[in-house]
Amino acid sequence: MPGAMTGPEHEAADGMSRDNVFGEIPCTGSALLAYQNIGASNSAGRISCLVVDHANSAHWVASTHTGGIWHSWNAGSTWTPADDRALPLRALWIDQDAEDPALYYFCAFDEIEDPDGQALPDVFRSEDGGLTWAPINAPPSAVRYSRKVVCSPTTGGLMYTMGSTLGSIHRTVDGGQSFEVVFTPPEFPYTIGDIEVLPDGQVFVAVDSSIYRSPNGDPGTFSLATTGLAIGQGYGLLELGYCASQPDRLYAASFGSGNIRLHASSDGGDSWSFLNSWSPGIQTENHVLAVAPSDPD
Repeated sequence: MPGAMTGPEHEAADGMSRDNVFGEIPCTGSALLAYQNIGASNSAGRISCLVVDHANSAHWVASTHTGGIWHSWNAGSTWTPADDRALPLRALWIDQDAEDPALYYFCAFDEIEDPDGQALPDVFRSEDGGLTWAPINAPPSAVRYSRKVVCSPTTGGLMYTMGSTLGSIHRTVDGGQSFEVVFTPPEFPYTIGDIEVLPDGQVFVAVDSSIYRSPNGDPGTFSLATTGLAIGQGYGLLELGYCASQPDRLYAASFGSGNIRLHASSDGGDSWSFLNSWSPGIQTENHVLAVAPSDPD
């Protein structure tokens, strides 16, 4: 069932991010899930993303909007900052390599400069389990305002970065040593809303009110996958989600006019059908859509 992230890799940490929990969300069945925001109350300290180490389930790594990276080694009971003086302290999204548990990435969604005023890319890489970080090897002008980093769930060294407004999708296949542009939307202007990488290597990218799909993420292989997708006037900023055990079951949520519209695909994105629409009761541009890894409904 679509809702807050509950799988082993990522968890919504404070009801506000990876990204926000929407209050009471209609389900495809008869049940309703009730969510309650338990904090944090200040925007500076709020959790933006949480990764559970796939090699050690007691090790959690959290990114925060302006508080840097934090670690818990006892499943969330206590927390320690990785570096209170890190550059940057803003971390919007974090992910872990599929094969190397020591390899992490995070993006800052910002313009980053070093102490000498030199521009840096806003995606950072750690080789020691998230304890220390360094900028990736990419031109700062190319990798900036990145809203998401997502590792392949099955292939080590494979990671994508997602730009936002007028951005692009970049890819590394060597653990962050080099990057290439694999997709830039043909529309102008545009905003990239989300990216999902499936276990078989397919890549889905949400752009405004459209969805693009690639069989392998290679340049020149992205095509529209919008059959049956009725977003509606004034809706956009799509979020995507899929079921890990049944990757052909996908969901797409769009936002506009204070409402959320949910579409689903049961054939790997070949066609979509409208499921439901509701009002979350809050105005926000930070959303997340996720599917239980063992239950596509």
